[in-house]
Amino acid sequence: PNTREDYVYIQDLRKKWIIDVKENFYPDDFITRAEFTKIITLWTMWINYQKIDWFNSFNDVSKDDWFYPYVQSARYYHFIKWYPNWKFKPWNNINRAEAIKIILKATWLDLSYNSTHFRDFSDSEWFSKYANSAFEYWIFEWKIWKNWLPQWLFWQRKM
Repeated sequence: PNTREDYVYIQDLRKKWIIDVKENFYPDDFITRAEFTKIITLWTMWINYQKIDWFNSFNDVSKDDWFYPYVQSARYYHFIKWYPNWKFKPWNNINRAEAIKIILKATWLDLSYNSTHFRDFSDSEWFSKYANSAFEYWIFEWKIWKNWLPQWLFWQRKM
């Protein structure tokens, strides 16, 4: 309904064909790694249908999966990587740390911001440079008491 605070943003993504509200958009559900990758790939227009079949990047992503072209394109353009054993874990819900890494890698923004602005993780964490860059670019807000809460999962409505 249009009484939601995020209605305008949802409709904007729908009008750009980035999400399909009628088919599979549930704003109060968490978003999976596959769904997030599709949205970012379409948003940045980094999709390459000609080169997605050159390689099979992940052993848990099949050519029959609806998200295959988006995941393969994202891997081709180097804004996603695999977990150990060549897994992508497409059905896992994405957290803030994983999401911001994908956003920053997909947009090719400078990642040289290394000073920690948050107290809930150290500079040695794998996502530190992404979180600090996101802070500098005002991509994500920081939470109460300078906590960024990297483990928090994303809701579809937060896209």
